[in-house]
Amino acid sequence: MGLLDRITNTVNPSTIDDFKSTVSKHAGFAQSNRFNVIITPPTQSLFNLDLQNIASQALSGNFGFNDLINDPRDVALLCESCSFPGRRLNTTEYASNQDWYTTNTPTGYNTEPITFSFILTNDYYMKKFFERWIASIVDQNTYLVAHDDTYKTDVIIQALDRNNRPIYGVKLIEAFPTEITAVQLDNNATDQITKLSVTISYTDFKPEGAIASLLGGIKNQVTGSLRRLI
Repeated sequence: MGLLDRITNTVNPSTIDDFKSTVSKHAGFAQSNRFNVIITPPTQSLFNLDLQNIASQALSGNFGFNDLINDPRDVALLCESCSFPGRRLNTTEYASNQDWYTTNTPTGYNTEPITFSFILTNDYYMKKFFERWIASIVDQNTYLVAHDDTYKTDVIIQALDRNNRPIYGVKLIEAFPTEITAVQLDNNATDQITKLSVTISYTDFKPEGAIASLLGGIKNQVTGSLRRLI
């Protein structure tokens, strides 16, 4: 194959083999159902301090040692869906010296909140999880707003491969929940799983490669656990 043919086939791939080769070169197709989230809010302690839930579990006969520990993996397993953040540039129209045309000039960018969907278990774990977090932001009696560093934390979202290894990640910087949606109860919803939607805002986000996301996720969990022990 000549140089011109190679260039032509690169610019205009025309066979299924070209497509398969391109996908294979980039490690296959990304799968939206393989992901992980790491959320360790400042309000969560390493130990489970929900005495009512502990008593309920003990009475039902389902209580074990693991119930005394808040495992950060529980959040990841109960997260049904979320999304990687997008980014939109702010622009303004700029008129040229000739005044016969205008161009858009970037002036900054916006970030948009992300909605997470969680499965609710019988102890309403995820609802209590975020209710405690939101209550720590605005005092429900005095309406005083807490200082930023007491309720903001980094949240990590990772895309995983088939072996559950991170292949891409995003760190949401200084994230915190801004909305917990209402939970619908319905007599007609027989055998349906109850779910909770939570909106999380953040100051900015930082894309991370596979290794950086893996190390960042480990650091985020370990640092959070140690901070809560002090």
